[in-house]
Amino acid sequence: MTGLSGKESVTVEFPMVERTETSYLLTRDVGPRWREHTAELPQYVFHLRGSTCVKVEFPNRALFTQAEPPYPVFQRDKLRFGPAPMKRTVRYRAAKLVPW
Repeated sequence: MTGLSGKESVTVEFPMVERTETSYLLTRDVGPRWREHTAELPQYVFHLRGSTCVKVEFPNRALFTQAEPPYPVFQRDKLRFGPAPMKRTVRYRAAKLVPW
């Protein structure tokens, strides 16, 4: 940004993107061709809103354990809906820019 005197207020807004990512828990004996055997591996599904993980699922849990978790693994339902929590902050701007 050019042409700022230092007394202006600048607001940067980012779109709130929701996405889902799937990960597999690899054990030592899986080997380099693990992608061919993903149905046999523990699968975790992460639900992200922006850069915040809001939910974790273990869809094939029954294949690996019958025990229920002794405590809730992930509790962030309040972050799944509505506006993102905002945090006011002040940033520093150097008086002189350093040329690269």
